[in-house]
Amino acid sequence: MALTRGNFVKIVLTAVIWFSLGLYAASWLAPIYTATVAHYGTALPAGVLLITSFNLVARPLNALIFAAFISANPLWIGLACGSYLIASVAFRRHRTQVWAYLARQAARNQTA
Repeated sequence: MALTRGNFVKIVLTAVIWFSLGLYAASWLAPIYTATVAHYGTALPAGVLLITSFNLVARPLNALIFAAFISANPLWIGLACGSYLIASVAFRRHRTQVWAYLARQAARNQTA
């Protein structure tokens, strides 16, 4: 709500794009996740071909980080860690503005 300033059309479009990416990521990483679960001795019910953790991989950014570490490629791991550090520094630098913006949007939504 806060990112789209309450615009319902933007909310729906953002959700469709975000969850489509998430479902693609969950499908893409399902074979890896299934193999990992099977490796540690969890018995899969009869007829189950693939499993995935929607909580883990259905968020596209989490899926990219997960995939980077699963790949064991130092370049991808470095990019994931670097991206996280840049985002963390940017948030810390602009923390007061972020919280002020969220507070303004929350107050605006309460009055609407």
